[in-house]
Amino acid sequence: MQELIEHLNSINREQLLLLEGMSTELLERLLSSRPFSSREEILEVEGVTPDLLSAWENNLHPERKTKNDSSEPAVKKGRGVGRVILRVLTALLILAALAAAAYYGIPYFREKILKPLESNTSRVGELAATQAADTSRFEADLGALQEEFTNLQGQVSALQTQAAAASKSIDSHSASLNELSEVQATLRAEMAQQNNALLANMDEQLTLTRALELLSRSRLYLSQNNYGMARADVLAARNLLLPLVGSVSAQKADGLRVVIDRLDMALGNLPAYPVIAVFDVDTAWQMLVDGLPSIPEPAVTPMLITPTPQPTTLPESTTPVPLQTQPVAPSATP
Repeated sequence: MQELIEHLNSINREQLLLLEGMSTELLERLLSSRPFSSREEILEVEGVTPDLLSAWENNLHPERKTKNDSSEPAVKKGRGVGRVILRVLTALLILAALAAAAYYGIPYFREKILKPLESNTSRVGELAATQAADTSRFEADLGALQEEFTNLQGQVSALQTQAAAASKSIDSHSASLNELSEVQATLRAEMAQQNNALLANMDEQLTLTRALELLSRSRLYLSQNNYGMARADVLAARNLLLPLVGSVSAQKADGLRVVIDRLDMALGNLPAYPVIAVFDVDTAWQMLVDGLPSIPEPAVTPMLITPTPQPTTLPESTTPVPLQTQPVAPSATP
């Protein structure tokens, strides 16, 4: 150490700059602090450390430094090989851990995460497709229902118009029946005073007209499904027509019997079979409108005989003979 102290006290500025770790500031402090007499005085200079002082001392003895340098590589070499082996083992352990994680983790990840995710995605797609189909079907059904509702509104409006017209017609027929009843009552009062064939004919026509009005109103009631009122009008018309069977002509009496039979069938079919009753009422009404036409007797259609190969003599013309039918007895049902 004394040699280093003497060396630091004797060297010039340029030599001091060559020392290890020397800086301009440290150089100025060393120059201002010289001469040194002990190690402690050198260490008191700011910037001088024990390591730096040891380095300066080693620079004064190169052979010692060489010996130290020759021993350090062996130690460093041993330490480097151990570190390499440790790093290799660490890398192998990391690779083994990664391989084990990949070997066991990938199937687990696929089984627990990917497959449920794919299944959920597929289900979501199916639900979306089902929802889209349901939405399209619902929209189509809604459009059809709206269109049907519009048609029903039109039908309801038309039915309301028809019902109003039918009610108006019923009121008109009721008024006509009242007027006819009053006229017939007046006519029968005059007939009671004087026996006049013209008045009797007028009474017959008024009775037929009243029956026709009753059947017309009954048809309107049937169109409104009011079977009770319809049956009452049919019964009233039948009771009006029944006394005329013995007072009208024979030709009209046959037609009148058919009308009464039709009304009896209509009364039997109401209210259980209104469709059949409508047909019977319409037939009776039409016969009254036509003026009770005569019922033609059924004709026999001649049967043609196929000629045989034997020669026969055939008459030049054949006249069909009509069947003789018994007249239908009048119905006694009130």
